[in-house]
Amino acid sequence: VVAAEGAALSNLPTTLSASTRGSILGTPAYMSPEQANGKEADRSSDLWAFGCVLYEMLTGRRAFQGETTSEILAAVLKSDPDWRRLPSETPEGIRRLLRHCLQKDQTLRLRDARDARIEINDVQSGPPPEQRMMPTPARHRERLFWGSALALISLIVGVLVVRALRPTAPAEIRFEINTPPTRDYAEYSAASVAISPNGQKIVFVAGSGVQSQLWLRSLMDPLAQPLAGTQGARLPFWSPDSKSIGFFADAKLKRLDLDTGSTRTLAAGFTVPIGGAWNSNGVIIFSPSPSRSLLRTSAEGAEPVAVTQFQAPQQRFHAFPQFLPDGNHFLFSVEGSPEARGIYVGQLDGGPPKRLFDGASAVYAAASGQLLFIRDGRLLAQDFDQVRLELKGDPLPVATGVNTATVVSASTAGPIVYRSPSPDSGKRQLVWVDRSGQERDKVIYADFASQGPSLSHDGHRVAIFRTPDRSNMDIWSYEIARRAWTRETLDPGDEIDPLWSPDDSAIVFSSRRRGLMSLYRKLLSAPAGSEELLLPPSPEITWAMDWSNDGRFLIYNVIDPKHGADIWALPLVGGSKPFEVLRTDSNELLPQFSPDGKWMAYQSDKTGRFEIYVQPFPGSGGDSLVSTNGGTQVRWNPNSKELFYIGSDEWLMAVSIRLPSDGTRPEIGAPVPLFKTNVGSTAINQNRQQYMVSSNGQSFVMNSVLEEAGASPITVIMNWKPKH
Repeated sequence: VVAAEGAALSNLPTTLSASTRGSILGTPAYMSPEQANGKEADRSSDLWAFGCVLYEMLTGRRAFQGETTSEILAAVLKSDPDWRRLPSETPEGIRRLLRHCLQKDQTLRLRDARDARIEINDVQSGPPPEQRMMPTPARHRERLFWGSALALISLIVGVLVVRALRPTAPAEIRFEINTPPTRDYAEYSAASVAISPNGQKIVFVAGSGVQSQLWLRSLMDPLAQPLAGTQGARLPFWSPDSKSIGFFADAKLKRLDLDTGSTRTLAAGFTVPIGGAWNSNGVIIFSPSPSRSLLRTSAEGAEPVAVTQFQAPQQRFHAFPQFLPDGNHFLFSVEGSPEARGIYVGQLDGGPPKRLFDGASAVYAAASGQLLFIRDGRLLAQDFDQVRLELKGDPLPVATGVNTATVVSASTAGPIVYRSPSPDSGKRQLVWVDRSGQERDKVIYADFASQGPSLSHDGHRVAIFRTPDRSNMDIWSYEIARRAWTRETLDPGDEIDPLWSPDDSAIVFSSRRRGLMSLYRKLLSAPAGSEELLLPPSPEITWAMDWSNDGRFLIYNVIDPKHGADIWALPLVGGSKPFEVLRTDSNELLPQFSPDGKWMAYQSDKTGRFEIYVQPFPGSGGDSLVSTNGGTQVRWNPNSKELFYIGSDEWLMAVSIRLPSDGTRPEIGAPVPLFKTNVGSTAINQNRQQYMVSSNGQSFVMNSVLEEAGASPITVIMNWKPKH
């Protein structure tokens, strides 16, 4: 016990600085429950820390144990000390003092160090004279020990009395929460995290089985739990009462109520969302996709309406909205030209937005009245006047080692969290595999997020969009035999989703330039940067999907704000105008021509999940269901007798099909599993093709995840302060 006394005394400067800014080491085990919940410390918090020290002095071990900081804090919030470890000779007054100091309920805890001194004085004065016994040698040694121990305890209480006379500030605590890995290729989605407004729970995205979903972690529990009904979820955000979570999945804005576990759809048709926020009046604002204004809807569900005015071509997107405390003003990020990009503050009741500053990807409002943002690899905080809507002073660092893909979340109770994607996120390679999934050869090794591969008809080249320097996306072609790259586009905008012409002499692709999207054609014989515009530029997302073998038609997706993803066709001969092929209130994505160009296969979520369908092109005639248990990324076998798609369990499926010549419905066989793919989560599969079929239909080029993404730990900061 004497050794324990010395150990506890050596910890006293840290232990008793639990109300001052200090190191995480040596502090969490002495934090009170209210501090562990991110609340302000008071005098009773010091009494809690004193109780922890006293327990450790008497038992030789800490009152609250754990291998990690989060486990220790969970023990502080949920567990009681093991009172059986107290020495049997511990006076009843000391036992009573310990229990009064370590009451989790502040209203039942000792409020002042003077109260503790009264208890100690009672023990020191000993029992009444009529209860005293003649001392034995053993009792004499025991009295000597407790005499010195009580003197030490009295000294500690004296320190607390002095400390109680001067104001103190709560300690800053930082710790990490480990998470399961996530396979989402989008960096800002892979790092998705949000702390509840009350500062007690964290929701984040991580992998679970074949796809990512939401996980919930209470600061009072060291274990996170997956949330059912959130498969494919991205970018969660909390309701103000911390009881519900908004998120995006299946091209929809959804709501999960934690009390009931029920999930419902609030709005649909948003395939590339970029953040949402929820105010105390039940208003949700969100970014549906690039090249779109922020939209406003109800937490109960309503037709979304624009709440900002998108200004093309100077602006590329409005994203990452965050409400200010008044529930009317909100912060959001604008990407675009140097004159337009930056962080803005808008308002629900109208009026032009106000530009606050440039050079940050997103901004977050902290409970302290400061704004948090990332710049030059640092998380910064700057004072903000919420009445005048003006920044004050200079930004001060909160954390380092972050980047533009780091997601930050601040609670109204004080704690903040941030999370950066794993360095492994997005690493892929193209590999040849046979119909059993056995790897035959590597086509391309890539350590960047290469997407949308397209195999030339002769099988000699691959077109892909990539960003080797992590700036804008460009179209590149890769000659397989020579292992040589050629950059095909040079525009500062993003070029995506390349398609080879039937004779492999040209590539068609989608591009967003000066805030507007369109389709372009690039001849391989022409120099980089020389392209032909095929469609009038539009603010709507436009993705090139397939080119008919006879060269007559392109089919492409357009993301309509009212109807979601629709299928359009562009005639390339005869000067005809584009026309609708399929437009419904559901999402129809990734259409593919049959080899003869008379049929079209595609995926639709009209049943509530994506399934594969086939129907005549260009006329009507009704669709026929191909998949039976969910499906995305349909492809034709060049022999016209087979369809391939990726099932909901990431298996590549094959389905035999016999196309009629008399206008009747096709004959469709039962899906047959070929092999388990590794092309990424279902959320990825919904929006982009990640494999190609060889000319003989017997092998495939798979855009496989190079390695499983590592975990992206979450950093929690409690009682945080900028570093001067």
